[in-house]
Amino acid sequence: MNFWECVALIVTVPSLSLGSIIHAIIWTKHRQKIAEMKLKNSGSLPVELKTELASMRSDIHQLRDTTMQYDLSFDTALQQMDRRLGNIEAKKSYAEADNPQEKVSSRY
Repeated sequence: MNFWECVALIVTVPSLSLGSIIHAIIWTKHRQKIAEMKLKNSGSLPVELKTELASMRSDIHQLRDTTMQYDLSFDTALQQMDRRLGNIEAKKSYAEADNPQEKVSSRY
């Protein structure tokens, strides 16, 4: 084999391989579009798929309701704790205002 035949092989083999890969990609996309068109033309999804989608929708709805309930419960608990802390702080400041002597004597 002479030099130019080697160069021709080195250039053409990768080119043909790349061309084959590109052709396969185009063919796959074409087949995918045809399958999508057939699905659209059939008018509806299979019954099994419809029931599965309905089941998933109901599960998501239940999860949203549960999440909302937990969120409201957490918010209520935070509000109760805030009120309790406010009452404790108010009692403490009232007690300190009534007995300033106790505050001074507790330091020594």
